[in-house]
Amino acid sequence: MTENHVQELRLSREKLRMAFSFNLIIRTGINGIDRENDNVDVEVHFPSGETYVATFFTLTNIQTLFEKNRMTGECKNGWYFQCPDMIIVEELTEGVVRETVQDLLENGEFEHAFLKIEETE
Repeated sequence: MTENHVQELRLSREKLRMAFSFNLIIRTGINGIDRENDNVDVEVHFPSGETYVATFFTLTNIQTLFEKNRMTGECKNGWYFQCPDMIIVEELTEGVVRETVQDLLENGEFEHAFLKIEETE
């Protein structure tokens, strides 16, 4: 490998790292996060100014919501549950959210999982 190829590879890695640079805002309730049975709205902010959102659920939380809906009559008495931009995780922590976002970015699936928020003026 020539020195030019090594330099290009370094530049490519730096561009990739910068492309995946982001800040997270995790919207929790007043009681914080129940890592096993909860859902949270997540905002991902990029240096370009773009913002994306999704809702992270634990598997246990989805089951809890089904049970609640059976009692309240919502979602045809608990027959279904839906949420746009839903991401299901086994455990809900900041680390899991951050690593999930990173993996979605690296695999080119981020824009399928998150909704881009258009800026209003």
